[in-house]
Amino acid sequence: MTTDQANRDRMLAHYEKAGALERILAGWQAMGGAPEALAAVDEFHIRGPMATKMLLDRLDLPPGARFLDVGSGLGGPARALAKQKGYRVTGLDLSASYCEIATELSHRVGLADTTDFQCQDVADHDGIYDGAWTIHVGMNVQDKEGFYRAIRRRLKPGAPFIVYDMFRGDGPAPRYPMPWADTAADSQLERRDLVEDALSSAGFEIVDRDDDTEKAAAFMTKAAEKAQSAGGTPPLGLHLVLGPVFAEIAPNLLHNLSSGAMRVGVIVCRCRMG
Repeated sequence: MTTDQANRDRMLAHYEKAGALERILAGWQAMGGAPEALAAVDEFHIRGPMATKMLLDRLDLPPGARFLDVGSGLGGPARALAKQKGYRVTGLDLSASYCEIATELSHRVGLADTTDFQCQDVADHDGIYDGAWTIHVGMNVQDKEGFYRAIRRRLKPGAPFIVYDMFRGDGPAPRYPMPWADTAADSQLERRDLVEDALSSAGFEIVDRDDDTEKAAAFMTKAAEKAQSAGGTPPLGLHLVLGPVFAEIAPNLLHNLSSGAMRVGVIVCRCRMG
């Protein structure tokens, strides 16, 4: 991702917490160890596997297609692409510990042969792909046009590219911390129309768009009610990755969605020919 080193260091400090893999494996075992239980932690984006399915339904590449997941996190969406679509997926992430976790989880669920996770900036990556997506990545990227242009260079002409992100809304200033930043100073949240401008300038044609804010807010409300009725944190969840600050993040996220401070949306693109 195109960002200066100081911002990158702060971003990685936000994401990387020592012992996350061990905590996830222990929580997964406590949940019974079924592959589907991992969605509680490895689908590190709003609406989790429901959102991933929504994005999968927008892809019609044939089995065996090479797919690039930029900002692959803990690898849940990449594994969904491999398992449900039959794609061969390369995941890129700047967090070495996230790539380590993603690789280990893929090995444990039998998807090591069809998923590959590399700690690398997409601007430095080699390879040509049949399609790509980014899920909740743009909020960490300052130079969005440069970021999307780097992805464009890795795609075949006409290839699909999907962005599923948080965007700045018309409401009050967002509350922080958020899942991607501890403070507003470390967040690169932008309005969707400006993100679309960056995509167009980078060589993409926008073919569809959708707003997911209402569903996202309902998801967060239901999650809050479930946590309250359970009387404590579950064995497996994002609190194992983000640490104690997650207790602040969840209510802030619901407030930001409900107040209009933030919106969630899908932008479906294809690479311009030539």
